[in-house]
Amino acid sequence: MRRAWLGALLVGAATAEGCAKGSALDTGGVVSDSAGPTTTTTTTEATTTEAPSTSTTTGSSTTTDEPSTTDATDATGSQNTTDGPKCGDGQLDPGELCDDGNVLNNDACTNSCKFAACGDGFVLAGTEECDDGNAIDGDDCTNMCTGAVCGDGVVHVGLEACDDGNLDDADACTNQCALAGCGDGIVMMGVEECDDGNAENTDACTASCKNAVCGDGILWLGSEECEDGNQVPGDGCEPDCKKTVINKYTAFGPQQNVQSASLVGWQVCYVDQFGHSGTPVSQILQQCGKVNLMLACRPSGSETYTLLAHGPRALVTADTGQSNTPTVANGSGWYFSDAFSWGFAVEGDPLDRNSCDIGGVNPERRLCFHTTGGQINGGFRCGSNEFLNGSPDWERVVLHAD
Repeated sequence: MRRAWLGALLVGAATAEGCAKGSALDTGGVVSDSAGPTTTTTTTEATTTEAPSTSTTTGSSTTTDEPSTTDATDATGSQNTTDGPKCGDGQLDPGELCDDGNVLNNDACTNSCKFAACGDGFVLAGTEECDDGNAIDGDDCTNMCTGAVCGDGVVHVGLEACDDGNLDDADACTNQCALAGCGDGIVMMGVEECDDGNAENTDACTASCKNAVCGDGILWLGSEECEDGNQVPGDGCEPDCKKTVINKYTAFGPQQNVQSASLVGWQVCYVDQFGHSGTPVSQILQQCGKVNLMLACRPSGSETYTLLAHGPRALVTADTGQSNTPTVANGSGWYFSDAFSWGFAVEGDPLDRNSCDIGGVNPERRLCFHTTGGQINGGFRCGSNEFLNGSPDWERVVLHAD
C-alpha cells in the first residue's frame, strides 16, 4: 500500500515538472541542465511536437513570397521585349538590309534600314545631285539622279525643245537646247548661208538666211541701186545692180513738136482722148508712180507730140486748188486740182483758170485737162487748140520716168 502511494507521487511530480518545461520552451524560457534525463526527454518531445508547426509556418511563408518574386521577374522580361531590335541601333536585325546606327536619310543606309538608291526620294550626299522620287527622265532630275542640263541628251519637258547630247551650236539643236531656225543668230552648217538674228530681208543676210546677191530679186539697201531679179544687161538694172545709164530726155519749159522716139527714158503710163470723162485722177497717179511726170498732148495716133513739159512728180501734182498762182518747176508754171483742172504754162506767164487756163500770153505753150469731183473730164486745150471737149481727134498723155 505504501509503495503504491510513493510510486504515484513520483509519477505525478515528474509529470508536473515536464509540463513546466514544456511551458518554458513554448514561451522561450531556459531549461536547466539539472533536469537530467527528464529534461532531454521533454526537449525531444517538444522538438518533435513543434517541428512540423515550424516547418509548416516557414514553408507557408516561402510559398507565399515566391509568386511575388516571380511576378517581378516577369515584368522585367516584358520590358526587355519592348526595347528590343529597331532600325538605327547599329545591329543588323531580321528584315533590315542595313543598319548604320543613325537615322540619317542622306547616307548609304536610310532611316528605314534600306540601301539608298536613285529614285527613293532622298538625296545621297556626295553621290546624287538630286532625287525626286521617280524614274521619269524628262523632268528636273534625271533617272540617274543628276540635275537636268542642256546637253545631257535628255529633253527637259517644258524647258527644252531638243537635246542632242552636245553643245555644238551649229547643228539642228543649239547649245541652248532650242531648235535651230533662221533668224536665231546662229549659222546652221549645211543649211544656212548666214544668220544675222533678224527677219530683215533688205540687208546682207536675207530673211531666208541666204547671202544677199545681185539678181536675187531682193533690193539690198545701201548696196544695190536696183534689183530686177536677173542678170540681163541693158534692161534698166545692170548685172551689178546699178541702174542702166540712159541719156534720158530732158527739156526746160514747155516744148513743141517733139518726136516720141526722142523721149528716151520716159514711159507712157496713161493715154485717152480729150473727149473722154470719168477716169479717177487717183488711178492715173497710181499708174504713173515714178518720180518724174510729163504732161503731153497730140493728134490721136500721132508720133509727134504737139506740146509737152515735165517736172518732179511732187511739184507737178502740188495742189493749187482754184488759185492762179502756180507751182514753178523746170521752167513751167504748174497747177493741179482733182476737182478743177490740171496743166501748165510758161514760167512767169499769168494764169486765167476758169476752170481751165484760158490765158492769152503764149497760148501755143499752154496745156490744160479738165477735172471734176476727183475725175478727169473732157477738154480743154492742147496749145492753141482749145475747146476740145468731146473731141476724139486729140489725145492727152501722161508719161513718167525715174
